[in-house]
Amino acid sequence: LWVLMRGRTAREALHILGFRGNPARSIIIAVAAAFPALVLALMLSIAASLLGADDSHLVAAKVAGLPVHILIYAVMVAPVAEEVFFRSFLPRHMHPVFANALFALAHFSYGSYFEIVGAFFLGLFLYALYRLSGDIKPAIFLHAIINIASLYIMLFWT
Repeated sequence: LWVLMRGRTAREALHILGFRGNPARSIIIAVAAAFPALVLALMLSIAASLLGADDSHLVAAKVAGLPVHILIYAVMVAPVAEEVFFRSFLPRHMHPVFANALFALAHFSYGSYFEIVGAFFLGLFLYALYRLSGDIKPAIFLHAIINIASLYIMLFWT
């Protein structure tokens, strides 16, 4: 991304990547969007259970063995990097559905098909949030909220 943005000021590059608007507004939008995202995740979970395809225990087992610094990375760094790349940058060069398919496949290392399907649909939701708000920050904040909630559930409820 940096190479492709060279020749521009940092402000121009950030604007091109979708960093626009007030951060407080972005947090409010992300918190408001958290409920529909939770409903989507719950619907996906129910569908996976009904189809006998809920292999989320594989993700929980993998996450339980991760060091704390990786968990912190998953909450603070990954949402920024993934949203900028998969929601802002890639859709400029390919259809957003394909960009989200790549985002979903990037979650394959957990060994869970449920994780891939969930990442795909939540990725589409995050892309819609970005496009509707005109700012990448709500998607980043919501992604962080989703990761925090997921980690909490996996570490303390399973």
